[in-house]
Amino acid sequence: MKPILALLLVLITSDMAFATCSVKKSDYAALKMMMTYLDVVKALGCDGERISEENGPGMVSTTYTWEGATPRSTIMLVFGNGQLRSRSQQGPD
Repeated sequence: MKPILALLLVLITSDMAFATCSVKKSDYAALKMMMTYLDVVKALGCDGERISEENGPGMVSTTYTWEGATPRSTIMLVFGNGQLRSRSQQGPD
């Protein structure tokens, strides 16, 4: 019974950590093209959710999303070979 309780606690804690990560408009504005994914994670305070990855000749393109600080808002960042190439935001700001 104790291992199940420990696993449940880890899952709840992980969910809570993810749920508290929300990107503010000022965080989004601070992002600069060519930042690495790790630099973006440091700036935003959490990992994004990888939603796609495409491999092409000489380029790996990976798209991530983050929840915005306001309801129904998200940001989407596209990295090419590990560097920020495109950014967009959706929803209320």
